[in-house]
Amino acid sequence: MTGGFLYGYWVPFFWGLAVLASFLGWGSAIQRAASLPETDWGLRCGWGMAFTAVLGGFLACLSMAGRPVLITMVAAGALLALLLCADGLPPIFKSRGSMLGALGFLALIVLVYAPRVDIRWSNACDDDLAYWVFAKRLLDSGTLIEPFSQRRLAAFGGHSLLQAVVWAFGSQKNLHLVDYGLSVVVLAGMVFGCCRKARASIGWACLIAGFAILVPVPRINSMSQVTGVVLFFALFRTLQNSIQKAPRWQDGMIAAIVVAATCSLRATYIPVVAAFCAIGLLFANPWPLRRRIPHFAGLGLAATFFLLPWMWLLHRSSGTWIYPIMHGNEQPGTAMYSFHMTPGELARWFGGFFVNIDVLPVVVPALLLAWAVRNRLAVAFLAAALFTTATLVIAFSFADHWTLYRYSHAALFAALLAVVTSALGLHGSADGSRSRRFALVAGVGFLVFLNAVPAAIGAFAAVSRVATLSGQIKDDRPFYPEETIASYRELQLLVPQQAALFTALSAPTLLHLDRPVFTLDTPGACSPAPGMPFFRGPAALKSYLRAQGIEYIAYTDFEVPQCLYDRGRWRLLFGGTYVADPSAPSCGVARPRLPRRLAPMWLIADEHAGALWKIQAPYYLDVMANIEALAQSEQLIYCENGLRLVRLNHEAPGEKCASLSPASPPR
Repeated sequence: MTGGFLYGYWVPFFWGLAVLASFLGWGSAIQRAASLPETDWGLRCGWGMAFTAVLGGFLACLSMAGRPVLITMVAAGALLALLLCADGLPPIFKSRGSMLGALGFLALIVLVYAPRVDIRWSNACDDDLAYWVFAKRLLDSGTLIEPFSQRRLAAFGGHSLLQAVVWAFGSQKNLHLVDYGLSVVVLAGMVFGCCRKARASIGWACLIAGFAILVPVPRINSMSQVTGVVLFFALFRTLQNSIQKAPRWQDGMIAAIVVAATCSLRATYIPVVAAFCAIGLLFANPWPLRRRIPHFAGLGLAATFFLLPWMWLLHRSSGTWIYPIMHGNEQPGTAMYSFHMTPGELARWFGGFFVNIDVLPVVVPALLLAWAVRNRLAVAFLAAALFTTATLVIAFSFADHWTLYRYSHAALFAALLAVVTSALGLHGSADGSRSRRFALVAGVGFLVFLNAVPAAIGAFAAVSRVATLSGQIKDDRPFYPEETIASYRELQLLVPQQAALFTALSAPTLLHLDRPVFTLDTPGACSPAPGMPFFRGPAALKSYLRAQGIEYIAYTDFEVPQCLYDRGRWRLLFGGTYVADPSAPSCGVARPRLPRRLAPMWLIADEHAGALWKIQAPYYLDVMANIEALAQSEQLIYCENGLRLVRLNHEAPGEKCASLSPASPPR
């Protein structure tokens, strides 16, 4: 019964719908409070999602963003949806258009939302070790302190807060629902509503909304992709609505909430938002200059205020208010961003990105349609997206082109949606110029030609996922094996509740994180001052950890194939050969050490990303060697199912590993 409740299908399914209703409720309340005219439910959900991320920042700052408070926040938003939107429900069955809208929403839930409630997949290098840990940390402790995490530097925590909201009734199986399901539903509603506002027919509105949600999204983990598109497009629509009338402080407050929420998702979104607001409000705004500048300044101050809790929490956690402007806990020499390239190499690298098969279908139609419609705000958004993307490509050459597209996709795709929907609203804009008529026809042609096949593949994938619903509904197993869950529970029971635990584990979300547990994701990158020592031996590591108040180390057997803490993989990446370490604690159980090969995802042909792995490999190998040396010299108190627990400096001479002697079998 308990397993069915925690790991089953229907509780997370209905809870996710409650979260969607909460977004609608908070967004509707914002609309009423700002005395705005009635708008579509998609934009109101976008505002509600932004409000949830901003309010979550204030709660996390006060260590109050735990499970009970998040459940209360969702319940309050859902109640607001019932109170503020109930008067719009009865007419659904009184007109053909309303009935079609209700059926369309039901189809969206069945095709897009329902098959993405239960997803048994994760990027073990990113999700299991970092991003899911952030959501679990919020649920368990109400705040987000991760001083040893490099990924914590690059994310204020807004997306983790949204994941924690979904996880309040669910498990690791449901954490993709935020980006794969809820955000897709909101995006479809927002694009459809924008098209209808531009007086497009229901057929065209459905076609464009379908395009928006069916074109494949470049994903590699559970972090923000479609949530970024939603909030970028919500910001565009919010500013578009506000500049069409006299400036009001209420419009500025709503825009500031969306700005702060977008910035809280990912650090790479901040330059896009800043450039868009600057260009859009200062140069693409029809107001007189004496009104534009105060409005822009007020928006900036308000957005900073709404983002400040996340900034302060990041400073508490990792020593920086905004990364990478302030490096915080990042250690000198570990900020690995770019190669030194000659002008010719840089030109080939830069040009190669923009002619990439993933980038062309977005950029080319966007440029042509922007020239055709010449909507100032849409052009400002596209200019901001292109400028920040170009800067990212130049500054981060250690990545490959596909990874860079993944980082920039949300802004570029939202800019494409902005120019497409703007073209609908300017029916006669291209009549007076042959070049603009040509650009409009060419833009639409390239949009269809370059995206028809990807959209068809996305449609086929969506229909195929519906076939998995029966299996999802019957599946009440946890994400991790029961044996693994039990082992993590046993390990943590051996650690006093107030004692600090340092971990290099493959599934740290199985720990209770309402106590001092420090997770390591990228060795050598981030650590509190004076910095974790490397290449100085186990004694230096022990001295540093004890100075940080850490008494225990938990780690996963480094000889077991896994994602990051896998000695064999890093030796191969470093250009060496795999040789099993005979001194590694095996708990008295002889295990065969089979020859190792790199998995396909690690066979990187691109010289840029491959060089990054080779730079990181010595740090991984050093920290693994030092931890295992401490397991030999200190007290190894747990050794089972691939897990190890070491207690630092708490044993008398000659009593090391007494519990693992032949007379006392391992636990």
